Amino acid sequence: MKAVVSLLLVLSLLSPVSAVTGEALVSAEAKPANFLTEFDITFWQTAPFVTFWAYFGDRLLFAGQPVHWDAIGIIGAVVSVGNAVISANKVVNDRNRQSY
Repeated sequence: MKAVVSLLLVLSLLSPVSAVTGEALVSAEAKPANFLTEFDITFWQTAPFVTFWAYFGDRLLFAGQPVHWDAIGIIGAVVSVGNAVISANKVVNDRNRQSY
């Protein structure tokens, strides 16, 4: 349990750090839409949240068993990547539409 709390704490502390990049400091009008930057920001904001809820769901469903870290990791990665792709596509498409 201490390892889970420590992991979630570290991931939640890394999210704001990775969200502020040198590219993010330039105004939205001055920079072109960058899919990878948007993907990176959204992924690291989603990963701790999904990992926590996957762990919480695992404890509810399998209370007497050991923690299923493989499943939690896969669920966290798949949901975070999916959310990041959808969000980055939306942001890039919105910025490209506004620039014309």
